[in-house]
Amino acid sequence: MFSLAKFVDEQLNFFGDVLDKRPSQVSRSLRDPLLLVLDDNLPLKSKVTSLLHSELASQKVWAITNIARLVSMNINCDDLIKEIPKCFLSKSAKVELAAAKLCHALLYYDAAKYTEFFIKPVMDRITAVPAMEYAQCIELMAPQIDSIDSISSFVPLIKKLFEQDDSHQHAGSLIVKNIPTIDVTEEEFQTIFLTSKVFVNEYLSPQIALNFSEAKFGENWLEVTLPNQLLQLDERFHQGVAKFFVDFMGRIKTPNLYSSVHDAFDWAVKDPRIALSIIQKVDIVSKSRFVDLVNKVYQLLLTIANFNESFIRKDLPKILVDNPMLFNAPENVLKQVFTSLGNDSDPIVKCAFLEQLEIIYNSTKLSRTKEHILMLYQNMLKDNDIKVLEKLVTETSSMFVVLADQRPSQIMNLFLHIAELFKTRWRFFSKILRSFEMFPTNTLVYGIKPLLSLICEAVKVNPQVLMPQVISFYTFCIHSRFDCLKLPDLLRYLAHEYGKSEKYQMRIVYIKLANSLLNEFNDDRSYYIENIWSHIAEYKNESVEFVYIKLLEYILAFIPKYDVKDSNRLTQDVLSILSNKKFCDSQNPDIVYLISRIKPLVPNQPRSMSAQPSFEHLPAIVDKTSPRLRRPINTPQSPHRGNASGAFQSGSPNAPIKMPPRPNQPSCRKPSPKVSTRPRPQSFMPNTRSMVKSSSNSGINSMRFPKL
Repeated sequence: MFSLAKFVDEQLNFFGDVLDKRPSQVSRSLRDPLLLVLDDNLPLKSKVTSLLHSELASQKVWAITNIARLVSMNINCDDLIKEIPKCFLSKSAKVELAAAKLCHALLYYDAAKYTEFFIKPVMDRITAVPAMEYAQCIELMAPQIDSIDSISSFVPLIKKLFEQDDSHQHAGSLIVKNIPTIDVTEEEFQTIFLTSKVFVNEYLSPQIALNFSEAKFGENWLEVTLPNQLLQLDERFHQGVAKFFVDFMGRIKTPNLYSSVHDAFDWAVKDPRIALSIIQKVDIVSKSRFVDLVNKVYQLLLTIANFNESFIRKDLPKILVDNPMLFNAPENVLKQVFTSLGNDSDPIVKCAFLEQLEIIYNSTKLSRTKEHILMLYQNMLKDNDIKVLEKLVTETSSMFVVLADQRPSQIMNLFLHIAELFKTRWRFFSKILRSFEMFPTNTLVYGIKPLLSLICEAVKVNPQVLMPQVISFYTFCIHSRFDCLKLPDLLRYLAHEYGKSEKYQMRIVYIKLANSLLNEFNDDRSYYIENIWSHIAEYKNESVEFVYIKLLEYILAFIPKYDVKDSNRLTQDVLSILSNKKFCDSQNPDIVYLISRIKPLVPNQPRSMSAQPSFEHLPAIVDKTSPRLRRPINTPQSPHRGNASGAFQSGSPNAPIKMPPRPNQPSCRKPSPKVSTRPRPQSFMPNTRSMVKSSSNSGINSMRFPKL
């Protein structure tokens, strides 16, 4: 049937849309002299009113489409709606299509209110342009047509439509289908409708036959009169006759009914359209008294699968899914049908098969048949047609998982081949990665290392759009703990390929990945510090502003989870990043804001690791001029050098100075070589360690203090 939408699309493909773009796409430098320029501050209704009378098609289409918006906003615009029928006669197909779509939308919204606006204009226009869009409008208006005068006015229109070509007859048939109370006699029905091949083959059964039987002609007409009239028609009407006899085989009361039904099956063997019509009625056949005909329906599956016309074969998978009883066919029949569809020479048929493959696989009852489908699917992974492979990726992701589970050692290379083909097409590659996450571990081990390299190549091409799915996949890998790929090796690989990449987008991926793993090592946070944070800390000299912003965002999430204040190392790392010379004085508001959020969370400098007391407040006791060792100068050297438990004299010779308690020391280093050559004082505790060099007392790093 003719469609305005299809016609406009064909025009667009042929001529392009350069001369008729949407208003937002019109070039300001090449302004059309017909273009109306309106004040932006005008109300929407005022704009629509002005542009509805524009001579430029794009502006007119904009105005028409916005009338529906006004209606949805409860703004009264009946005056504008009354102008719409004039657009049915526009020279621009786009304007007419917009008007027809608006008409349908308004009727769908409130048919009772808007039928009076459109009933006559639509009926007049459909006789000239028998478009599907106008027929759909009549379908919505039909329930609102109550008066006999209005219904009777359809009869001349219908007669006029059926006197013209197939497109007009389609439109007339749709009107008859939706208005069963049309005032026609049995004789007129036979002379007007039963002489139309379009009407009989595509519309008569079952809806129209039921409508006229119940509303006009009675049961006897359906059971006796109409079947006899149909049997008198020639072979051009066989499709409609076959559909009618199968639909009503339980109600028809004519002699030789069984013979007539068998004739329909004989026609189906030669005519694929009849075969398609019959197999869709398998439920009706199975409930009839002619049970033996069910096997004939099953055999028609093979007939359709082997027809020469590919447009017939491509409909078969959807028919199978819509009619589950067809899966009760014999095993050999189903295998032959699936083999024919899976190995079809036409990619369109293969794509149609793949679109329904998951449902077909789940609907198949026998395990041997399921295994046969998997074999066909595995072979289709090797197909050379890119359209078929696209369907494999987009429509059969769950079949990937089933195949990976059933045949782990056989198919991993095939999946890697598919991933290689689509590594530069991020939409497809993302779906493939999502499927890999559902693979069993024993399948991925056969190709995890080449897969990681493949993912890295894909991310280099499309880093931003692949980032969420890639991070999800790497998180899955970290949880899986593959035997062939140890976790430290995986983390080092990620740090090298992403964290140290010259491409700033790859470094952003690594920062995002590190952020997503913050909660994955709660039981061993030191592992995260050594294997992930240590690489993040190397970003202290980052030169790309956007990466630095993402780094600050990560640090803001990292600090509260890893107690940075209690760790000198982490504090030093964070301060080093914050003191980046390129960005420490940046005026970028994002950087300024993030740094202002981070600074209160970390100390201004790392906590001192030295355990010695401060001598800054003992100027009279400590000799700060000694280049080798700071020791008390008021007291003669005791027999045990460096014995800190002795009393230092300050003022009074008998006033001892109590040493402060030694703080908890989190880390230590080996004693200085200078200390190791000296005898160990007897007053020291046996396990006393050397002290870390203090920033404030750099000369006393060799002194020892006991634990008190």
